[in-house]
Amino acid sequence: MMRVLCHVVHPDHRRAPSGFRGILEHVLQSVGGSQDHMTFVLCRDRMIRRLNREFLNRDESTDVISFDLSGSEEKKGKSRFRKYATSNPVGEIYVNLDRARLQARQYGITFWEELLRLSIHGLLHLFDYDDRNPVDRKKMMAKQEELLQKFWRPLHW
Repeated sequence: MMRVLCHVVHPDHRRAPSGFRGILEHVLQSVGGSQDHMTFVLCRDRMIRRLNREFLNRDESTDVISFDLSGSEEKKGKSRFRKYATSNPVGEIYVNLDRARLQARQYGITFWEELLRLSIHGLLHLFDYDDRNPVDRKKMMAKQEELLQKFWRPLHW
């Protein structure tokens, strides 16, 4: 059985937006994750920078980080923030709400659209989509936008 959990660890927000988890469940099912468990953590810039530094050796902020917890024993339990995960997660996806708000303004879109776009992007990384080279990035962005258009609906806190 597929399961999506959402946790908010940002001082400006107490809960995930209404409808957010349902959209992510549809996206997960659409990419073939019908038996998977995913945990989305909506966090602030400081937390995602710490994760990026600790696990990816990058001392900078980013908009989304995905942790694959389904692979080898070496990967399992890698995130020290695992307290947000289900008992048997496949992945944890951390979305930077501060960056989502900033990027939404830069791109002239709503915060909700950028939040969903980043969440879908993080999810696709766990299904072997990559954005490190131009060819793979183009494929990933096309799938991301396809899913966003297919499942988009307005959200609210």
